[in-house]
Amino acid sequence: MNLRWLYACPIISFGCASCPPCEVQAPSTPTPCSPATENVPRVQAATQPNHHAGDASETRTQQVIASVVVQNRQKVRACYEAERTKDPTLAGTLTVHFTIDPRGTVTQANVVAERTTLKQPSLHQCALNALGTISFPPSSRGFESQVNYPFDFKPQ
Repeated sequence: MNLRWLYACPIISFGCASCPPCEVQAPSTPTPCSPATENVPRVQAATQPNHHAGDASETRTQQVIASVVVQNRQKVRACYEAERTKDPTLAGTLTVHFTIDPRGTVTQANVVAERTTLKQPSLHQCALNALGTISFPPSSRGFESQVNYPFDFKPQ
C-alpha cells in the first residue's frame, strides 16, 4: 500500500473535564513526526468523567481513528488533486483538527494554519467538507475525540 502522500502522525485525545491529559507514546514507534517517518501515531489521552479505571476499555482508539482516515484518504486526496489542476507542482502539508462526537460523527473541523504549508482556501474547504462525511465507530465509553491529522501531499 503506497501511503507516500499521507504523513500520518495523528494526535488524538479523549475529552475530559476532571483530569489532566497524559501523553502516551504508541508502543514500538520511531520518533514521532520526524520527517523521515510515515504513519507514526501519537496519542494524547485522558479518561472521561463518570467512567472509572475498572470500566471497559475504549474501542475507538487512536489506531482505529487513523485506520478510518486512511480508508477514506481518497476523499481528501481528491481535493488536493482538484487544486493540482491549477498548479501541477503543488505539494505540501495540510494539517486538520477535527472533533468526533461519541456517536462517531465529525462535529467540527478546521485547518491548523501554523502546521499547514498548503494555503489554498478552496483546498481547505474541500478537505474539511470531505472529513465531515467520514463516519467513525462510536465510542464505547462515550468519549469525544479531538484529532490533529497531517496529510502530506505530493504529486504521484
